[in-house]
Order: sequence, then C-alpha cells, then structure tokens
Amino acid sequence: MKLFIFILFFFIIFLEKNHKLYAQPPTRLEKMYEMRRAEVEKLKKDMIFSHINLQENQTKSFSEMYDVYLKEKLVLRRKIQKTRKSAMSLANTDADLKKNVDDLFILRQEELDLEKNYKTKFLTILNIRQLAELYRSEQDFIQNLLRTLRNNAPIKDKEDD
Repeated sequence: MKLFIFILFFFIIFLEKNHKLYAQPPTRLEKMYEMRRAEVEKLKKDMIFSHINLQENQTKSFSEMYDVYLKEKLVLRRKIQKTRKSAMSLANTDADLKKNVDDLFILRQEELDLEKNYKTKFLTILNIRQLAELYRSEQDFIQNLLRTLRNNAPIKDKEDD
C-alpha cells in the first residue's frame, strides 16, 4: 500500500511539473513569432511610407507617432481576440456569454475611438490626401499579405504586379 501511495504521489508530481511546462509557450517560438511580426510590420511601414510621399520634415514625427499607434492598436487587437475566444465559448453561462459579447463591443468601440483619435493626430503632420493614402495603403497591404499567405509567395508591393 505504501508503494502504491508513493507511486501515485510521484505520478501526481510528475504530471504537475509537465503541466507547468506545457502551460507556457516555448520562448523560442515566441521570439520567432515576434521577429516575424516585426518583419511584416517593417514591410508594411516601408510600403506605406513610400505611398504617402512624406516630406523630410514629416518623416520622423510621423514615424514615431505611427509606431505608437501600431503598438496601441496591437494591444487592443489582442484583447479583442482574447475576448472573442471567450465570448464564443458555449461552455459559459448565458450571463457570461452576454458579458463577453458586451465586452467585445466595448473593445471594438475603443478601437474605433483610437482610430478617430489618431486621425486627428495624423492630420497635424499629414495632409488629408496623405491620410487617405495611408488608409488605402494599409488595406492594400493587408490584402497583399493575405494573398501572399494564400499563395505562399514573396510579399511585394501591389504596384510591382
């Protein structure tokens, strides 16, 4: 009986340690993901900056502001994704589902408010045509990236087609 308890105890400890190992994503994988995301963001910025025809006096201030905008937007997008996952879990109670869906709407409104706020900020540096080109270029980049991922082809500028 003591042997059985010892083996059971050892087995529980073993499972606990392995569970902790699997609970956290591998650091190497996280680093690869962040490097890839940074690479895609750099391609996006390069494409956008070439399309909006920034003047020398606009480049630095817009680049700094755009970086902050992208970081804030990324944080919100991650919150939205996390909330969307929990909002769609049918294992939740009806009250939890309603709260999660309401939270999702609040986060999406925050994202819209962020975009409106940065529209005003961008217009202190860019003219309205450059801003319109910024929005168009972002959409073009997303479509191009999705097409690239579908076709597993290198990422290139739409004008290169």
